[in-house]
Amino acid sequence: MFDGILGQERPKALLAKLLDEAQQDSRQKDRIGCAYLFAGPQGTGKKLMASEFIRHLFCATKSACGVCPGCLKLAGGNHPDLFSVTDDGDSLKIATVRAIQEDLRFHPLEAPRKVCLVEGAERFTQEAQSAFLKTLEEPRDDTLFLLLTDNPEALLATIRSRCQIVRFERVRRDQLAAWLQERRGLSASEARVEAAIAGGSPGKALAHIEEMRQLARATAQDGGKKRGDHKTDSEGSSAEDPRVALIREVAALPPAEENVVPLFKLTEKLAQKPGKADNLKMLLRTRLEILQTFFGDMLKIRAGQADEELVNMDLAELIRTRAARESIESLIAKLGLLEETRRALDDNTNARLTLDLLLMQLADLQLGFPPSACGGRVREGSK
Repeated sequence: MFDGILGQERPKALLAKLLDEAQQDSRQKDRIGCAYLFAGPQGTGKKLMASEFIRHLFCATKSACGVCPGCLKLAGGNHPDLFSVTDDGDSLKIATVRAIQEDLRFHPLEAPRKVCLVEGAERFTQEAQSAFLKTLEEPRDDTLFLLLTDNPEALLATIRSRCQIVRFERVRRDQLAAWLQERRGLSASEARVEAAIAGGSPGKALAHIEEMRQLARATAQDGGKKRGDHKTDSEGSSAEDPRVALIREVAALPPAEENVVPLFKLTEKLAQKPGKADNLKMLLRTRLEILQTFFGDMLKIRAGQADEELVNMDLAELIRTRAARESIESLIAKLGLLEETRRALDDNTNARLTLDLLLMQLADLQLGFPPSACGGRVREGSK
């Protein structure tokens, strides 16, 4: 049970115990509370755990067999006793609460409980939370709420107090690295880097690996071998890791007052939509996140931290060399600049001109102005 979820031993033990007690005697189903709040960082397994819990609860054999009517209906997304609110990024307004209340008016048709699963529960507006609270205050015995959130503090204290809180923790870096080696076939060094970037989030690690695969395909040279994973191809050759290549290119940029040509060439390369890249802005965000790890690592070195704390541990020598040329103030300013530029990509900005400004300032070793000074980004259509 819950074997596919990395770490989270306490939530696993709690939910397994509840299911076991309910299976031993159906009269003990009230041992499962009416509301649970799964709280923890993004990508730590909250949705997977909730889905697996529901599968066992709805299964005719209580084993998530995958072949009984309950399991098949869950797999098909049409079980009558499950009301799901997915996380599409939009706010959850009072209309959503009313839809939940309307569905829960009816007793379960097939399962032992009517289950309401809410992903991203922090998206409830204040008005919606007040309305939802009334539903939590007088739940029926055959109703179960599973609320998932990355930010429990965004929920009213009264909502949190009416839920049993199940806390999800970040996975240890070494544990995540070993899992990535086993599940994704990464080398030991690649797995360590990905685990560091993910910050203890398996979901974030998997998403980043996929982003890097897309970035590798997008930046592969025409006629060259395209590296579709963090592996060497069958003939024993592979393109340079796009993370390593980008960091090396930015680290080698000369100050703009000395030579702007390398800056403009790199901007042209980054802003061009190569090959079959589907989403240029997504690729640019990925590249900016890579640069954030690079400048963040330099700040760690300047602050006296050990190489083991670096995200890009395989580039420790380069990071130490470049960090020696930077000040703490310039690194803080550049990290702010990168974050502002990353947010600007979601706005109507001219990517080429915005990157020109960004790279010129990243190459400035004496940069010391505050991050807000990067507000000079250029909107699409500006000359």
